[in-house]
Amino acid sequence: MTKHINVKSENKLKHMAEAQRAQDALDHSELINKYNSLRTQFPDLIILNLTDSSNNQRIVFYSQSKNQIIDPSREKENTYSPISFYNTFKYEYKQYGSIHDGKIVFGAKVKANVLSQIPRKITSSRDMIVNEILRFNRQRGIVPIDRETAEKILEVAEKWAKVRKLDLALVLAVIWQESGFSVNVKSGRGNSECFGLMQVNERNYNGKSSDLYDIERNIELGTLILAENKKRYGLRNGLAAYNGGPKGIRFKICQKYASDVLEKYDVMRKLLES
Repeated sequence: MTKHINVKSENKLKHMAEAQRAQDALDHSELINKYNSLRTQFPDLIILNLTDSSNNQRIVFYSQSKNQIIDPSREKENTYSPISFYNTFKYEYKQYGSIHDGKIVFGAKVKANVLSQIPRKITSSRDMIVNEILRFNRQRGIVPIDRETAEKILEVAEKWAKVRKLDLALVLAVIWQESGFSVNVKSGRGNSECFGLMQVNERNYNGKSSDLYDIERNIELGTLILAENKKRYGLRNGLAAYNGGPKGIRFKICQKYASDVLEKYDVMRKLLES
């Protein structure tokens, strides 16, 4: 039986293949230009091919010395920690790439020491939250914390959020705003001194002020004050009152504080839901 070939269809397929090759070459050219422009800032930059659960692929650059992933497809805010990148986009590491003859070529064989620092996958949602707490602490915290401390903060926040009938995301947002998840921090002077994760004041506590650095004691008291203000004034005004007392509801700076916490609350809520 003779097989008939549709010449038009065959030519169309050839044109489509040529167009795709041209597009691939253009994409590679743009990526290589971005890669070369970033090499001055990140001399140890390498190329990674990532894939998600639906097998969608994404090419990014990774710097070992900075421990940062640079996403060339995003013009703004395109630098991430590996943890936050994988959490945000849900991609896993797939292949290591190099440049040959003006093209990016990916190979399966990778030097283990080159990529040993890159996390392959975040398997637990709890791990993901702890990782983000550590990242937020590095960004804003005055005193760095370790992983064990981050896990303890999450554990205690969960406990007292449940006791006070507060949303865990809200408690974490207040801690983020108040201290950047730093435990041993103090602000203010005299009677206005505030301590620890939720920046509570010893006027609200009968014990020693040094006890307020304790994670359990601090969150226990901080969530009590937060719950009382929220019940009395509602969410936004309750946050303003947490920041500046009952009079704080009328102050712009306290309302700005409330807005900042609500933004963080939204971030935390999405993180806990993911």
